[in-house]
Amino acid sequence: MAKNTSQITQPLDEAPFATLQVGRVRRREAAVTDKMLTNTDSKEALLMAWYEAERRAFSRPIIVGAFRRRGFWPFSAELMKSNVRAKLEFVATGETAVDAARHAASEVIQAAQARVNASKVGSARGNATLKRGVVHSPFLLLQQQREADEEAAT
Repeated sequence: MAKNTSQITQPLDEAPFATLQVGRVRRREAAVTDKMLTNTDSKEALLMAWYEAERRAFSRPIIVGAFRRRGFWPFSAELMKSNVRAKLEFVATGETAVDAARHAASEVIQAAQARVNASKVGSARGNATLKRGVVHSPFLLLQQQREADEEAAT
C-alpha cells in the first residue's frame, strides 16, 4: 500500500473513526455531567458515553457515505483516481500542487501587471522607465533578465 493512502484504501478510517473521536469527547463531557447529577459511578458513565459514541459513529449512513466518497460503492474508478491524485498532491497535468499554485499565482500577478500597465502612465528618468503601482513578479523579473542576457550575448 502506498504511503499516506489509508484514507483512500480504507474508507472506515475516513469517517467512522473521525466521527467516533468527536463523539467520544462530546459524550464524555455529557457523561461527567450526568454522573454529577445522578450520583452514579464514573466508570459506568464513561463506558456508557463510549458505547453511545461508537453506536453513532458506526451507523449505516456514515459507513455508506465513507464508501461513496471513496468511490467503492457504487464503484467509480474516476473518483478513486481523483482521490489518489489529490492525496498524493498531483494535479491533472502531472505537476505537484505547489507547482500548480505557483503557476496560478504567477498568472494572477501577470494579470494585475497588465491592468496596471493599461491604466498607469510611466515616468522616465535617465535610461530607466518605471511604472507606478506595479506589482513585480519574480518570475517575470527573471524572464526579463534572461532575455536581456541573451540580447547582450548576441
